[in-house]
Amino acid sequence: MAARTPGVTAPAARAQVEPTLDARIPDMRQRRALGIFRVLIAAIEVVALIGNYEYVLGFRFFATANFFSYFTIQSAMLAVATLGIAAAYALLAPSDPPWLGVLRTMVTAYLLVSGIVFALIVSQASTRDYRVDVPPTGKVTIGIECGPGCRGDLPIDTQLKQAPGGEWRQLKMPLHCFQSKGADLRNVTAPFLLTTAGKLELGIANVRLESGLNDTPSCD
Repeated sequence: MAARTPGVTAPAARAQVEPTLDARIPDMRQRRALGIFRVLIAAIEVVALIGNYEYVLGFRFFATANFFSYFTIQSAMLAVATLGIAAAYALLAPSDPPWLGVLRTMVTAYLLVSGIVFALIVSQASTRDYRVDVPPTGKVTIGIECGPGCRGDLPIDTQLKQAPGGEWRQLKMPLHCFQSKGADLRNVTAPFLLTTAGKLELGIANVRLESGLNDTPSCD
């Protein structure tokens, strides 16, 4: 009886192992599909980043260092790197390590916070640019600085004196006007300078650059 024991128990052992191997095949397929999905999402984000970079290259005052200093850009680049790591684990490993889940949570929170802050900034951008609390008593100029000895200034004291006190208003100044006064828009070091020779109390809500405006004033 002892000599026949291996012949009886071996098939049972194989019967227990083979279903276990078959059960792992769907898990491997799911992991592979998850890895491919992560790669596709990362590729979409890379395309979006490249498109955004090419778009801002069209501005003459654009600086590459400024582009990579925005939290929205930094969070997107970090998300691409995290997705790449997660995709590699999904394609090559049976499961994700615990630290990867923590990293993905932190990056997701960073993305959400950056997006919310950016949305708040955009929602507050309106025609409420400045408010004169105390009219100027002397000359007031706004300017663009472009390095040592390079600057373009435009007078705005007339507009400020005519503005009703305490009322939010909008002031538009074409960039080519600063250029005509000596500013080099290819090498901007300070995009907004406000100077006065007298007293002035001014509230400023927005300073922004816009394109495609139809009602821009002349430089006179």
